[in-house]
Amino acid sequence: MYRTIVFIIFSANLFAFYSGNPSDPAIIQKGLFFCEGNPVSVQVGYLRDQLYNQKQCSSSGTSFSTDNFSYISDQGTLDINFLNRVSVFTKIGSAAFNVTLRPESTSMYSIITSNQLAYSIGFQGILSYWKGLTLGVNGGFFHANPHILYITGNGVPLYQPGDSVATNQSSLTYKQWQVALAASYQVSIFYPYIGLKYLTSSSYFKNLPGNFYNTVNNLKTKNKRKFGIVLGTTFTNGQNFDLTVESRIIDEQSLSIKGSIEF
Repeated sequence: MYRTIVFIIFSANLFAFYSGNPSDPAIIQKGLFFCEGNPVSVQVGYLRDQLYNQKQCSSSGTSFSTDNFSYISDQGTLDINFLNRVSVFTKIGSAAFNVTLRPESTSMYSIITSNQLAYSIGFQGILSYWKGLTLGVNGGFFHANPHILYITGNGVPLYQPGDSVATNQSSLTYKQWQVALAASYQVSIFYPYIGLKYLTSSSYFKNLPGNFYNTVNNLKTKNKRKFGIVLGTTFTNGQNFDLTVESRIIDEQSLSIKGSIEF
């Protein structure tokens, strides 16, 4: 049967990482132990989130911009759903970053971090539901603080573990806040969704080595584009398990895969 899906999208200012399906609090109707209609349910799962590129520029008075800003994050997830309308979540795992900085057209610095602790917290809520069409809002916060393993300048190694050029361990602190308003529509076992999101992110490169560009010791950058689009779909028969694939475009290029089991 052919169906035309009309999505109404709006975004407000609140939290780029995985956004999720706006129908998430109500998609799984029956879990392994919780009965259908139970006011509280719990989901656990796994999330692979890969950011391919996010354009950033300096926010600390220098001319730095990024040719590439990417990371890979693997996290375990815990969602608590209330009344099939609202859910709160936490995710914890690890993230590793690969960044290319360009202070000027003839200079390029590449930074690779270790794979260390990353976490996120947030919420999802269903605003309205009508004949299979769901409108929802979600928001949250993501944080990572890995050590920097390697720095090269125009292909020449400048820093690696144990080097004496840095008096303290070089590190990257990365933070993201995001909010999105999206719509989904049920087509059999598929729940495709689309939404508009607002994102603000910041990066703080700390204790850079003395041979870095113009002896810059600390550097702050932020994302250039604030608004983007979320596209994805969830696969489930409404019982026990779901699988979601999501892409985020315009402000960043990323792909996420999440699987959840409800108890």
